Amino acid sequence: MEVKKNKVIAAITLALSAISFPAYADFSFDCETGLAGTFCKSQNSGKIALTMNGFVSGQVNMTDKLFARAEIAVKTDDILDGGIFEDTASGMSMNKLSLNYSFHAAGMTHVLSAFSGYEDSVGTDTYLRRMLGTNGVASPITESHLGSDGIAIYPLKGSGISYNARFSSVPAAAGAYIYKNDETSDETSQTNVDFRFATALKYLTMDFAFGMGIPITRELSTGEKVFLLIDRVNVHSGITLIIGNRNSTSLFVQGGFYNREVEALSDLADTEMKDVFLLVEPRFKFNGSGIHFTFFNIPGTTLGKIVESSDGTPIFAYTPLTYMEMSDTLGGNITFISRETGAAGIRFGMHTMLTLEGRHLGDLGDKSELSDCIAIKMMPFVSFPVMGGTMTTTARIKATKFSESGITVGFKKSI
Repeated sequence: MEVKKNKVIAAITLALSAISFPAYADFSFDCETGLAGTFCKSQNSGKIALTMNGFVSGQVNMTDKLFARAEIAVKTDDILDGGIFEDTASGMSMNKLSLNYSFHAAGMTHVLSAFSGYEDSVGTDTYLRRMLGTNGVASPITESHLGSDGIAIYPLKGSGISYNARFSSVPAAAGAYIYKNDETSDETSQTNVDFRFATALKYLTMDFAFGMGIPITRELSTGEKVFLLIDRVNVHSGITLIIGNRNSTSLFVQGGFYNREVEALSDLADTEMKDVFLLVEPRFKFNGSGIHFTFFNIPGTTLGKIVESSDGTPIFAYTPLTYMEMSDTLGGNITFISRETGAAGIRFGMHTMLTLEGRHLGDLGDKSELSDCIAIKMMPFVSFPVMGGTMTTTARIKATKFSESGITVGFKKSI
């Protein structure tokens, strides 16, 4: 919904005030918050535009067993268009909300949840961090600079319930989800059932999930009404795999597909590369610095987090990979990340990306049309700690179309 800029500022101020309010009784509050501004060229006016994004993601521990999680996001249109001190159209959304009950029994920690919105989507590292206590393992080109989730292989998004268990004897967790899906391409009601398994060993980390969506209709193609009709299922699956660990040379692999419509098991064999999420990333560490070589084949539907404001100015999901058109994308990237330098702990780096926008692995046989979709992007960045958080400045330079370049300045903090 649209609100005035002063209402947006009031909402952010209220949220930030809440996280600093002293806990009382059995209540405690854990929070992550962030704010980012992006300078880029408006697609409509051709002028320099400034958009702002903010988020607050938190967990309220009401007792030692009962807790709630929520994430609120705010996005503005171009602040410079009507004047920085004038009203600016903005949008506010609840990205996720859940109520959770945790208890220990039979050598396991059990978590029962009722949720709405995004819920530890497959392909992000949220599930590994929450259930197994791992540090962030996502690729530098898919992790979000604004929000708790980055790009997902497929989103666990909807309204439903889940059960997850963490084993005490081994570093592993498993879970099941039943929810009404909000990501269907049509208006058909769809119930999803998903299963998940994750482990975090010394030299092997894995998060694997699979499931199906069951579209339910009450009408035949002829228009005849029926009590219940299930004539197909939408299958989805995804895996994150690390051979090695995040502190040493390792191999990071992600793969999967989302909402593959099948009427028989043989349909899965006909899955096209345009529907397959594939990311392979060898990582090399030396003296605290690192170089990552990334190859990716990303379906356009996965990049659907890119949206445009009403004046045509792009609002990005604040990941390096989303700095591109919302289409099937094939490409490679080299990321250099320096070790922390100086007393301030400054880190700098560079993403150098070459993509074939609107193409996927299945298009490589037709080389005659590939030259028209080549895009070269360079994204130097620098980050440093400030006020207990991290400030990151990223320049996005599109060498093949400089007008689509821009600068993002973001701040992220855990409280």
